[in-house]
Amino acid sequence: MTLDLGPIQTSAGQLHRKGTAHFVWAADHYRKVTKRLEDEEKFRKLAVDELAHRQKNKLATIQSIISFQLRDDPQIRNAILSRLTALSATDDLIMATQGQGAGLRGTLTAELRPYGVSRVSMEGPDVLLPPKLALMMASPCQRMAVCGGPLSRSLLGVKRI
Repeated sequence: MTLDLGPIQTSAGQLHRKGTAHFVWAADHYRKVTKRLEDEEKFRKLAVDELAHRQKNKLATIQSIISFQLRDDPQIRNAILSRLTALSATDDLIMATQGQGAGLRGTLTAELRPYGVSRVSMEGPDVLLPPKLALMMASPCQRMAVCGGPLSRSLLGVKRI
């Protein structure tokens, strides 16, 4: 930005100060850029909210189908429904922070809840994970709990059902 305050003459013969014209242009440009960034942020929030809404609708539909089909076997039905809820738990945590991420402790607690989170000990401060990393952490944790391999049995005390 130039702040040369010498007068200039426009084609209409009017006198203006260069610095004033540049300052007005810069302020106007700043307002336009700020408005565009605010609009983009509103759109991002709207898109995140819409995706969360669609995800919840799909999960509710799947849960109702499972509940209906397995209505005569409540033990299997409840095990499947709790696992489905765990699969969406990290997504819910990320949505709660408007796409900013999820805490490691909350992610692990949510993913392990159907498998007896009380058997897991977590120590240390909670760490906010970016969304991709939170999902990356949730996936192997969920897989270890579901598969019930030797490592998960020794670390998490998980039994296959």
